[in-house]
Amino acid sequence: MSFVERLRSYLRRAAGSRVWWSSFPEVDIGVVRKHLLERLETLEEKLESGKIERLHQEWSSVLELFVHELVADHLNRFGRSVKQPLQDLVHTAVDAQLGLPLEGTLTWRLEVQQAAKRAWMKAVDEIDNQELFESLDPHQITTWPGTPIEAYAAEIRAVRVEADRRVTPTAIGRVALELTGMDLTRWLLQIEAEQSMGFRDSWRMSRDTARFLIKRPHGAIYEHDPTAPSIRTLGRLHDLGLVVMDSSRQHNWSYTVQDTAIPVLEEIAEGEETPLRVLARALLADDRNTSLASAQPTLAALFGEEAAAAGIRQARLVAHEVRNSLVPVQVALEGLFRALEPGPPEALARYRSRIDDGLDRVFKFVDETLRVLTIAAEPAEAFDVSSALGDAIDSVAVGEVAVARSIPTPSELPPMVGARSRFVLAIANLVRNALQSSPDRKASVAVAAALAGDGRSILVTVDDDGPGVPSELRESIFARGFSLRPGGTGMGLALTREVVEKELEGKITCTVSPLGGARFQITLPTTRGGTP
Repeated sequence: MSFVERLRSYLRRAAGSRVWWSSFPEVDIGVVRKHLLERLETLEEKLESGKIERLHQEWSSVLELFVHELVADHLNRFGRSVKQPLQDLVHTAVDAQLGLPLEGTLTWRLEVQQAAKRAWMKAVDEIDNQELFESLDPHQITTWPGTPIEAYAAEIRAVRVEADRRVTPTAIGRVALELTGMDLTRWLLQIEAEQSMGFRDSWRMSRDTARFLIKRPHGAIYEHDPTAPSIRTLGRLHDLGLVVMDSSRQHNWSYTVQDTAIPVLEEIAEGEETPLRVLARALLADDRNTSLASAQPTLAALFGEEAAAAGIRQARLVAHEVRNSLVPVQVALEGLFRALEPGPPEALARYRSRIDDGLDRVFKFVDETLRVLTIAAEPAEAFDVSSALGDAIDSVAVGEVAVARSIPTPSELPPMVGARSRFVLAIANLVRNALQSSPDRKASVAVAAALAGDGRSILVTVDDDGPGVPSELRESIFARGFSLRPGGTGMGLALTREVVEKELEGKITCTVSPLGGARFQITLPTTRGGTP
């Protein structure tokens, strides 16, 4: 498991986190701990007291990690197609790891034993990794041990320790949960750079370090060289896949900056006012204010997460206004060029590419801004799909308008993790379009949801009996500014696709409905980014 995958996994399982435990609420860690203690008591008759003490100590440090790794692995491999309750599966895996006899077929016993072994190794590796890093002497090791996730998350303020010792993701951590790939790497480095205490900061890369690596993409450094970056910082960049570190030799470490890392380092070094950097500064300021308010309760009314929230709301309004103003300009220009076919005057044609490139740059910047602001505006949390669908329908189907519903009860569908209000908005857009599909009569609309046969995804369909969508336009209708309805803005379906595919990592398609009109089908994975 890569560094970023382990970080996302930790943020999801952070003790007391609504995101992780509510993703599979049927697993009660307290019940698992009681089961473990009962099994250890059973083993007291067979094992020496010293062995029991060692087992108790080992399990005390890794139990929650073990449970998380086991359930995440199981759901990624089988979805929810296996009917055995997750609580029972965890208990069986604990028995397997303790070497106790298991019930069931030989094939199933072997599967559980292997799953328990994988979860145990991952959990122990994480604990050992942190202990090794904390005692790290760069002169005594020849391979990089890896950055400890829990300590790193705390150092960059991605998690907060509450008064009752629960660890929960901050807004910084919640943004990290919603980003993937190079976007997540860019976010982590922006957060580090905004907090760095200088060139030799072991936990947070400075902008000077980025400049150093751009200027010297290959080289060797000595741990105590005050003119070189910290070896721990280089090691973390190695974990992120931006730098390759070679074994130490005579107290030196050699490194090579990957070609793909240069644009990312340049962004950090130059300190450009990108949407990610602006958001990082705002959230860090709020986090500092929140910490101050916790230390001085009288300041709580003045501080908290209100500054960033207000800034985010204002920035989203501006970005939406810019985009909505540019859409008709872009459509009008495209109409002008079509009207001048077979070819516009040479002078106009010469400027078209510059006009198109300029508009594309503005749209790209606005979309990027809205994307990051949307992620920060509402924390990702587990929500009930059934009730969200009901709220979406109720928000648009008012008065005598009726929508046929075939939606399972909450207990029959696994929860989704994301921004619930955005999901409700996306479904409401589809239902509203369906109700408006037949302007001269009342449309028949049906909304249905079900768990896929393999248990890995939830299927949602919205059907109507309108004229439908021509096959050649079933992809175009999701484009920004495209509308089949006179007076339509062309933004509803574009937003719906953004929520479904970018935020929830699902898929939306348009086909023919059994009712005779259009069917919009959404497929939502029950596991995302390698974790439930």
